[in-house]
Amino acid sequence: MTLDPRLVTLFGLPRLIEMRWLGKQRMTLITSDTSLIEASLIAPEARALDAYLTINEPGTDEYLAPRNILYRPLRGQCAKDRDIVRHILLPFDFDPVRPTGTAATLDQVGYAVEMREALVSYLSGRGWPCPAGDVFSGNGRHTYFRTDLPNTPEVRAQLCALYDGLARKFDRPGVVKLDKSVRSPAQIMRMPGTFNHKAQRMCEILSVSENAAHVTLDHIRDVITDLRAKVGKRPLVARTGSWTPERMEALLNFHGLDYLASREIPQGTMWILCPCPFNDAHVLTSSMVMVTKSGFPKFKCKHDSCQRRSWNQFLAYVNLENRKVFSWTLHQLDSKLSSS
Repeated sequence: MTLDPRLVTLFGLPRLIEMRWLGKQRMTLITSDTSLIEASLIAPEARALDAYLTINEPGTDEYLAPRNILYRPLRGQCAKDRDIVRHILLPFDFDPVRPTGTAATLDQVGYAVEMREALVSYLSGRGWPCPAGDVFSGNGRHTYFRTDLPNTPEVRAQLCALYDGLARKFDRPGVVKLDKSVRSPAQIMRMPGTFNHKAQRMCEILSVSENAAHVTLDHIRDVITDLRAKVGKRPLVARTGSWTPERMEALLNFHGLDYLASREIPQGTMWILCPCPFNDAHVLTSSMVMVTKSGFPKFKCKHDSCQRRSWNQFLAYVNLENRKVFSWTLHQLDSKLSSS
C-alpha cells in the first residue's frame, strides 16, 4: 500500500508518529519510516482493525516505547499527553449524535458537514487561516488547522476554553456535537485511506491546503474572548415589581403600623417606622420600609440585632406567614385601592 501524498502533506510525514489499531485486539507501531507505515497497513495482524495515528509528534526523553516494530502494547507503552512536545495540528471532530456502536446515516453525516461549515466560517471571520485539511471519517467530518504551539499548561488551558466555547456555540443537542476531547496533545485520529469498520465506509481525505498558515495563540485568545462575550449572553431585561407607594401605605394602615410621612430617596420611596416592629427601642430613623423605583418592597433596620431582617421576615411579623394569606391580604388591599 502506498501512502496518499495528501496524507503525507497533511500530517507532515516523514516524522515520528505512533499508529494504533483498535478493535478486538490492539496493535501499535512507532516509527518515522513511511515504508514501515505502508507495510503495517496491510499486515495480517492489523488488517481487520481500525487504524489511527497521533496528529502531534511524540518526542520527549521519557517516551521510551519500542520503535519500528508492530507490537501489542502493554499498559504505559503508548504516547501520553506528557510525551508530546508541540501541537502541530488543531483537530476538529464533528460527530453526529447516535447510539454507541452504530453507524451514522447519510443525513446525520450531512449535519456534521453543516456544523463544520458554520464553525469554519465563524473562525475565518475572526481572522483564522484556512484549514490545512478536511477528512471524511466515515461517520462525520474531521477538519485540521496548522499550528505550532508548545505543550504547556498555558496552552492546554487556552485550548480547553476554545473547544468548550465552540461546543457551546455550535452544538445541536441530540443531533451533532463537537468532540472536545480531541484537544488532547496526544490525541489520535482515524487515519485517512483506511476502512472504518463501524461505519462500513472508507475514511478519506477530501482536501488539503499545502500553504495553510499557522493558527497562533493570539488567534485562539481572540476567539475565546469573543465567545465569552456572546455565547449564552441574554439581553438584559429590567425586572419590575408590582408594588407602589399606595400599596405600601395600604399595607401599613391595614396592620395598624405607625410611620412617618413618605420620603423620596434615590432608590425609591421610604417610610420610617415608629418603632421598629422587632424592637420597641429602635425608633425614629432606625427602621424603614421602601418601594424601589422598579416596584419591589424592602425592609431595613440599622441596629445590629435587626440588620439581617428581610422583607419576608417583616411580612411574617405582620401575620402574613404564608403565601396564601399574603396573596389574600394583598388582594383585599388592591381591591380597596381600585375602588377608592
